[in-house]
Amino acid sequence: MKVFTIGEIRKAINGTLIAGDDSAEVKGFAIDSRLVEPGNMFFPTKGARVDAHDFIGQVIDKGCTSFVVSAPDKVPAEALDKLNVIVVEDTLKALQTLSVYHLNSLPLKYRI
Repeated sequence: MKVFTIGEIRKAINGTLIAGDDSAEVKGFAIDSRLVEPGNMFFPTKGARVDAHDFIGQVIDKGCTSFVVSAPDKVPAEALDKLNVIVVEDTLKALQTLSVYHLNSLPLKYRI
């Protein structure tokens, strides 16, 4: 899988970096807090019954340090100096936008 930088992701999804370093690298992505691994970026989404923003603390405990959030107040303030946090209005739309960005960067015949 392609390695992304925080800056590349931030620009692709038009987000605002509130903590971290644009040059930090991301090696994978997760939307399920139970499946996140160190090196991943976590996109907490809001569902009908559960807001994954509530699991950010558990994800940090698993070694994840990169996040795209729509509720920055759910990120533990005491951990901000160790994290890369991008804020967007809607995390699901941001993930979709990043997916299109990635597909368009591949040497495919057709573009999205």
